[in-house]
Parts: sequence; C-alpha cells; structure tokens
Amino acid sequence: MTDRSSVTVIIGGDDRPLIDAEAVCEGCGVRGTVGRAVRSEANGNPVEVHRFCAECWPEWSAFYRARWEDRVRIATLAWKDQPPGTSVEPPAPSGMWFESATWHGVIDVVKRLMRESRYYREPPSREVLARVASEIRAKAGEKVGPMPIEVRAFLAEFGNDG
Repeated sequence: MTDRSSVTVIIGGDDRPLIDAEAVCEGCGVRGTVGRAVRSEANGNPVEVHRFCAECWPEWSAFYRARWEDRVRIATLAWKDQPPGTSVEPPAPSGMWFESATWHGVIDVVKRLMRESRYYREPPSREVLARVASEIRAKAGEKVGPMPIEVRAFLAEFGNDG
C-alpha cells in the first residue's frame, strides 16, 4: 500500500478578475461579486466554482473550505483504515483555492505574522515583514472597502515606505 496521505493541493488561483459586476452572488443573489472559491482536479482544472459578494465572502468561503477539507479527511480515513484484504483506492489528489478582492485574506496573514513576530522563538525578520508590508501597500488599491485597522497597524509597524 502506497502512502498518499497528502492528497489536497492548494493552487494559487487564476488570471480572471476577482471583481465581476455582472456575476450573481450565490449567497444572497445580489449582482456583483468580489471573490471565488474553487475546487479543482490535481492538474488545476476547476470542478466547482462559487462566486460571492463582499458581504457573503467570509461565511461562504469558510463553508466551502470546511466542506472540501472534510471530504478529503473522510476519504483519507476510509483509505487508511480499510480492513486487511480490502481494496479501497486512495483519494484522488485535488486542489482548492480561495481568492477575493476583500481584506479578509490579508487580515489573516497580518494576524499570523504579528503573532509570529511577537511570540515565536525565531520570528520573521524585519526585512521579511517590511517586504510583506510593501506588497500589501502595493495591492491595497485592488481591495474593496476601507483598509482594516489590523492591516494599518501592521503597515505602521513594519512598512518602510509609509
């Protein structure tokens, strides 16, 4: 039996615009979306694509992440826990990605980096944090809504350019 316990591949999105004024949000039905959750085959071909508005994005992206990760977990357990003499195939490799023009992903990264910079024995270097701050600042114009306070605090502490 080959060990294929690592069957989820996180893929980094595609080139389609995140903001689509004509797309309909699957969460509330409003016209205009800013994010998508995509499940794909291992080669990146989409199997499911779900679009959401800014208000629905946090809830529905979390929903699909939990659903898809749990499917992989259950399939992996069925394969690993199969009784001797049975032949359950390992789960097929798959991918997923979550991308949006909202600040939610940036907030997650900033919180993680702030925690690491304060409490880790070997925190990220100031150069790394400054580079991340510069990248956030460069892409800020692509985000919908005002910059969250957590992000502003990160930029104030680690941004060399402002």
